[in-house]
Amino acid sequence: VDTLGLEVGYRLITLVDKTREGDLLSRIKGVRRKFAQEVGFLPPPVHIRDNLELRPSQYRISLRGAVVGEAEAFPGMWLAINPGHATQKLIGTPTTDPAFGLPAFWIEERQKEMAQMSGFTVVDCSTVVATHLSHLMQVHAAKLLGRVEAQSLVDHLTKQAPQLIEDVIPKMVSIATLQRVLQLLLEEGVHIRDMR
Repeated sequence: VDTLGLEVGYRLITLVDKTREGDLLSRIKGVRRKFAQEVGFLPPPVHIRDNLELRPSQYRISLRGAVVGEAEAFPGMWLAINPGHATQKLIGTPTTDPAFGLPAFWIEERQKEMAQMSGFTVVDCSTVVATHLSHLMQVHAAKLLGRVEAQSLVDHLTKQAPQLIEDVIPKMVSIATLQRVLQLLLEEGVHIRDMR
């Protein structure tokens, strides 16, 4: 079972197909890099696959096989998200922003500029999926920190403070204990960037 998975319906395959100028793969790479900079460890890779059992425009995000988020995204359309102060009525399909639960509309390209001028945040299909994934990674950061990630942090620290690590791990604190302490910090919303 993959730690992080993204399943896409057949209409969303173009988002991950570089030959059709799909940019979701590079966006996900950026999401992982940003997560590492903010939270303090590189999360596991996201395994992407198509799933014909999903609705054509549906995607599903899973963590260790359990679904943690799903929504629909429509290639060629734009998601106009109301941050709370936009009052203009838009012609489109009403929905909810999957990452933050804000009211939104799927609109066509011709309405994009008007929506932006009216105070809506307007994003493309790949951004919707990448933002949803990023948000769920932040929410589930503790579950993303496995033994491999904990060992990677220790290896990195060994380069910066070899004597400290040699004195502490595993003599005083096992990798398993360190992993659990770091997971508890992440559950409390404490980032583990600075481990010196």
